Amino acid sequence: MKSIFYIYFSLLYSLTVFSQETSFPETGFKANFPNKPEVTKSQVDSKIGKIDITTYTYEAEDFLILLSENEYPKDMVEKLDKAGLKGIIDGAKFGAIKNIESQMGGEFKKTDDKDLLFNEKYTANTFSGTISDVDMKTTAIMKGNRFYIIMIIGNIKSEVASQFLQSFNFLESK
Repeated sequence: MKSIFYIYFSLLYSLTVFSQETSFPETGFKANFPNKPEVTKSQVDSKIGKIDITTYTYEAEDFLILLSENEYPKDMVEKLDKAGLKGIIDGAKFGAIKNIESQMGGEFKKTDDKDLLFNEKYTANTFSGTISDVDMKTTAIMKGNRFYIIMIIGNIKSEVASQFLQSFNFLESK
């Protein structure tokens, strides 16, 4: 009897974990965070103007989810062509790698790196690799003047982390 209760509880718990979709209508995305993420906001002055940054963080026992939404000045982004948008993504990708290398004291060894169109219309890149025996999988997407970078650090093969990454999508206007 105890084993049946345990199986039922485990199934119910796993369905709950996988079904916690969180929508962020003010920023226009949704994702299945395993639990409510910690949200921090900041602003950075740059050569192109102020960049508003909202970071969503969820830390599990064997992985970390980091989703950063960066809002660039609209007039600056509207002037960019496809190569300019790719430049923003590449700059952020190299910056993220350099930042993690300095924090972890090792060299990032890339295992995958490909450009794509997210939802068949937004300039994007996905890359993964290892640093100091820690795996990392990242997706970077430019949608209008908003740049999203989604990172899974640690056990990138975790079912919950993979489900989160697959669940990320935009709330499209009708």
